[in-house]
Amino acid sequence: MRKYLLVAAVVLITASFKSSTTTKNCWRIYDYYGNYQQGEICGKTEAEMTAQFSDKGYLFHNATEPVFCWQIEAGAKTLYIRNKAQDVIDKLFAVRGWKATKTDCNSFCIWKYQDKKMKKGDTAFVKTFVLYETIVGEKCKTIVANKGNIVKETKDSLFYRTYLQAEN
Repeated sequence: MRKYLLVAAVVLITASFKSSTTTKNCWRIYDYYGNYQQGEICGKTEAEMTAQFSDKGYLFHNATEPVFCWQIEAGAKTLYIRNKAQDVIDKLFAVRGWKATKTDCNSFCIWKYQDKKMKKGDTAFVKTFVLYETIVGEKCKTIVANKGNIVKETKDSLFYRTYLQAEN
């Protein structure tokens, strides 16, 4: 009986130390900017993922890792990032010497917007590219989608900013 218990204990301990390089998991692929590239890839080992994606310039992490929101101190700039795992942050930002701190996801918002310029007395306007803005604090609660606000006025022109959509 003791012999069977000892064998069972050894099997359990060996199984618990099984390397992630031989365990089949689900993985998320992302580029060197931290953008996820496709849905999860499942049923592959870490070694298989490394062989398939590392030489193509993609990184990956285990899909079961929890994701967080981050404040990144990048020199004189502060960046805010949503839904990234610790492993992603370590591979992309910590290696550059940037300081990454977990932050409350409700402390900032990222909005897609478009600016427009209109000459006074004219109804035609010129649109710019669609861009993104990260907003920190209470202003996030006051933005109304698809409502143009004057952000600058000159002697002969008005500049409008229209927030199009909040990014999650």
